[in-house]
Amino acid sequence: MTGGSVNGRARRWAPAGIACALLALTLWASLRIAGDIRGAARIDAAPVTVQAVVARVVQVKGGVKVHLQYTVDGRSYATWDIRQTAGTGVERGTRLCLEAAATDPDTVRRCGQHYPGGDDVFPTMALAALAGGAGLALTTGWIITEARTRRATRP
Repeated sequence: MTGGSVNGRARRWAPAGIACALLALTLWASLRIAGDIRGAARIDAAPVTVQAVVARVVQVKGGVKVHLQYTVDGRSYATWDIRQTAGTGVERGTRLCLEAAATDPDTVRRCGQHYPGGDDVFPTMALAALAGGAGLALTTGWIITEARTRRATRP
């Protein structure tokens, strides 16, 4: 096998690989947005305000993730889905206000926020879905142009 054939094969399949990656990004971000909207609607339909206790704090890039334990209607629940910005003074044993959906107490958000994933995550996911969709459209154009060029230069 020569270097030219590998390079030609990579050149032919690169747009398809990029398109698959952009499609995955678009789908992931879109599904995350849909999940946040669905969760927010469930909480807004019948919110239950609870006091959660921080059981564990884990440092992550840009802040901390907290493991919260809370009780709704006498049943205990826990979540890792709540992020805190760095320097907020959250430590083990701290009480935080949460809103839970009465029909699905596993769906929670911080009091005062609109989306379960956090109000700053929603626009980020929307931009990721938009960028992935735009990149997918450009890559599709690239694939079509390459196919037409190959077909036109074929003897």
